[in-house]
Amino acid sequence: MKHLLMAEEYLAQGLEEKARALVLRYRLWPGQKADEYLRWGILCEELALPIQAIECYQKALEVEKNYPPALWALARLYYELGDLDTAKRLTRRFLQKEPENSSARELLAKIYEELGEAGSYAVITRQKEKPASGPRYFPPSLGKRDLEPFGPFLYGRKAYGEIVLNSTGAPVFLYREKAFDEEKLKEHLLGKRYFGVYPIDEENRTRVAFLAIRISEQDRARHARDKSWLHFKSEAVNYVALSAFKRVKDEGLSAALEVLSPYYYRLWFLFSEPIHFLWAKRFLKTLLNKLPYPEDGVLYQAWNLTKPVGLGWREQAVILPLGVNPSTRQRALFIDESGEPYPEQLSFFKKWRQLSFSEVKTFCRGGELRFEARTVKPFDELLSRLCEKCAVIDSLVRKAQAGRILTREEKLALFLTVGLLDQDGRLLHEVLHPCPDYHFSRVERQRKGLPPNPISCYKLRAWFPTLTTTLSCYCVFENAEERYPSPLLHVSPILVPPEEETLTLKHRSVAELARHYWFYLNEKEKLERRLANLEKELVSYLEARPGKRIRLAEKVFLYCEDGRLKLEKT
Repeated sequence: MKHLLMAEEYLAQGLEEKARALVLRYRLWPGQKADEYLRWGILCEELALPIQAIECYQKALEVEKNYPPALWALARLYYELGDLDTAKRLTRRFLQKEPENSSARELLAKIYEELGEAGSYAVITRQKEKPASGPRYFPPSLGKRDLEPFGPFLYGRKAYGEIVLNSTGAPVFLYREKAFDEEKLKEHLLGKRYFGVYPIDEENRTRVAFLAIRISEQDRARHARDKSWLHFKSEAVNYVALSAFKRVKDEGLSAALEVLSPYYYRLWFLFSEPIHFLWAKRFLKTLLNKLPYPEDGVLYQAWNLTKPVGLGWREQAVILPLGVNPSTRQRALFIDESGEPYPEQLSFFKKWRQLSFSEVKTFCRGGELRFEARTVKPFDELLSRLCEKCAVIDSLVRKAQAGRILTREEKLALFLTVGLLDQDGRLLHEVLHPCPDYHFSRVERQRKGLPPNPISCYKLRAWFPTLTTTLSCYCVFENAEERYPSPLLHVSPILVPPEEETLTLKHRSVAELARHYWFYLNEKEKLERRLANLEKELVSYLEARPGKRIRLAEKVFLYCEDGRLKLEKT
């Protein structure tokens, strides 16, 4: 104690060297009280010894945890040194002891303002939200169809968490052991509340996974006053995130890149069916090995659904996309490959294709082979051949690819042709994706409920009479083997069953059979007229050339006898 008094007396007399010698030697002597360590720290500050002052204040807190004067002195010192993250944390602790301290509230407000945390700043300064000025904003009217694409995020355990701001502006996580409903999802999307969910269900399956691309939040707070450093890091994170996004696209995987802040991005993947979380973890690990190495302090966080605790793991809440962070009041947005936000976020969300389990397994087991080289190319060839052979399907595909809205019959025609070319329906999704009303979940649900038999040419003529007449839809199918005429006979005849198999009460209703009967009667009349015309032309040709025979196939000939056409098989 006497050394402390002597140091204070020396400093009061202006003898800084003597005071400094005592401070450096005796400031951390054990057995002192918290207020004595505090006084040593004040001496260190007056002698321009900030590191030693921090040590003294920390010693005071070791003696008396949450000692208010030490907390306040340490918070002010860290703020002056530019470590805003530590200063923020200590000021909050101090305000828990003295919530109405105006100086502490002013300091915390300055910290929030420098960190860009507008929401926390409004709480600590007790500002009322001002009405927005400028052009009006019209929030979306969120109906059931708008919320349907969020199904994979709502799949999981019946629990959720909410992040709210306490009286000091600090974010607090509130856990709720009950199901997350659509009303809360609406509030999240409208920016009224901020929710996280637990996407792993009781059977340890999930339908979502994401890769975080970020820099350390502590590093950002420590350099909050260095604008050039912040700009450089934001550019670095953006570059790494977009590079990873493009590499994922090159691998043939469907993904979405979300930006939560200039220093934090998430690369999302959705699964069309629940998969074990270890498969999702393996998928991200395989992907990580194919991504470009991050640089300039940027980090990849490949697994974010659980974290190690002790000998095991604890599940992590995942903040839902497109929310408004209450601390910063920044809305998370999905961006394209050039880094620009999609103009209609919900429309993009509806078109987001989900990965099938077979795609995940193939990717994980594929080694260095590119995914699209094994799966997409053969389907592209099938579609190209189908469009080349069938002018009707080609017209419908081109209309969809041009971003036009298709009628119900046009969609069904594509479902019953293109949708049957592959098992997972990927080709159908690629064809319909440009349509303004395309909705991945709805198309997938309708595709799975399709009848197994492709559409017939008769049905196409009945639905599109003008189109089929204009395009001269009169295909002749060789080697059809009594299968009913269908565009798929051009590319994969095995997909078309024999016509007789489908014209039974087992496969059709009485009304359908009656309509088929009436249709075939009309077709019979048309065919008879065409046969009569063909016979007239061929008889005229052959009678002018006695003995002439026309070869139809191997050992099959057509000739004329007594004014009638006859077939000869040798």
